[in-house]
Amino acid sequence: ARIINELLDISKIESGKIELKKENINLAALIREIVFSFEQQLKNANLELSFKLPEKEIFIYIDKDKITQVFVNLISNAIKFTKNGFIEISVFEKEEEIVCAVKDTGIGISDENFPKLFDKFHQFGRAIGAGAKGTGLGLAIVKGIIKLHNGDIWVESKLGEGAKFSFTLSKLK
Repeated sequence: ARIINELLDISKIESGKIELKKENINLAALIREIVFSFEQQLKNANLELSFKLPEKEIFIYIDKDKITQVFVNLISNAIKFTKNGFIEISVFEKEEEIVCAVKDTGIGISDENFPKLFDKFHQFGRAIGAGAKGTGLGLAIVKGIIKLHNGDIWVESKLGEGAKFSFTLSKLK
């Protein structure tokens, strides 16, 4: 079902037939709600999760389900590729946008993989054998959702030193 849903999502994004259902959302509350669903997985992986969130509430006009999908994908990847250490979720406010990031102390990404990182059907750091597997669509979907919200997404990483996926969400409706 997950594979079919991801194929449908990427197809809708590429065809421009995805409809955003935007509403005013408290971003910090949404992030805490999402992270709560990962508590057991984080505990099982023996990973710490920390937040860098603004003290004041930040409301932003977004499609809650789609932005949830972005955070779920990035947090899932961070857990999948981090064997020890931590995951940090940060949010900070700029004048016209909100910058969100998911940072980990995982295996990192090699320079040669950067150009294809957000392409469909590309997987990096996949281990042979048992364990979590993916379709190679997650980051392509994430990029599509962020673009639909008039935002940008980028990654900073060094092999063996973790990764930090950052994206912007426009404050403008």
